[in-house]
Amino acid sequence: LVLDSPFTSVASFAAAYLVPPSIVKHPFRTDRVLASLSCPILIIHGTRDTIIPIEQGRTLATLNPRTTMVELDAGHLDLDRVPEAYWGPIRQFLAKAGVVSGAN
Repeated sequence: LVLDSPFTSVASFAAAYLVPPSIVKHPFRTDRVLASLSCPILIIHGTRDTIIPIEQGRTLATLNPRTTMVELDAGHLDLDRVPEAYWGPIRQFLAKAGVVSGAN
């Protein structure tokens, strides 16, 4: 599983923007799901993300021992501006998980 700039839950994401919890119909609890997974997990998050703070990605990374966290000097949805720093860890992760046949 590869997660790019994930939030812990919609409720926590919305709270940062002062959205009342009663408005959030579906909480999408990434934190609860991630904690129960048995597959390898890669989280990639930009340290300058102003939409979904990196703290949310860091929190998720602590919830499952099979998680690898990669922090990049980037904002939200601009990780492609550092292509090798972005795709390199993904290729390595997929190769280690046996999904692809090499890190290239």
